[in-house]
Amino acid sequence: MARGGQHNNDNRFQPLTSPTSGSTITQSDQSLMENTNNPFFLHSGDHPGLVLVLHLLTGSNAKNTWSRAILMALNANNKLRFVDGTLSQPITDDPTAEIWSRCNNMVTFWLLNAISKEIVDSILYLESAHAVWADLHEHFHQSNAP
Repeated sequence: MARGGQHNNDNRFQPLTSPTSGSTITQSDQSLMENTNNPFFLHSGDHPGLVLVLHLLTGSNAKNTWSRAILMALNANNKLRFVDGTLSQPITDDPTAEIWSRCNNMVTFWLLNAISKEIVDSILYLESAHAVWADLHEHFHQSNAP
């Protein structure tokens, strides 16, 4: 249904304006965010305060156990590709750049929520969930770690 309540099949890819940023989101981008099999899909229960694991990474606890639990939770939420680097940031002009950024920020928040404050302070300003994951891997690498 088109804006104003009229049916119009020619507007499937008409741009919508994002109410928060004023940027343009097309109908096809919208369908990416609504497809539950797409890594850009965010469930209504997904929010920045979501806790994926019960135990925080402190540096002294078992990194292998913590990383395994995080990887399982991210995979269950179809967001593993944001941390393993297989879904890299699109160029700024790409129509999915804003969607990628929103999902990347959500995944980054989820990671930060699972890490002690002492460690968070050192990674807070990294640009992506993948950069956070790579930094953690570098600092806490053990055999079988990510």
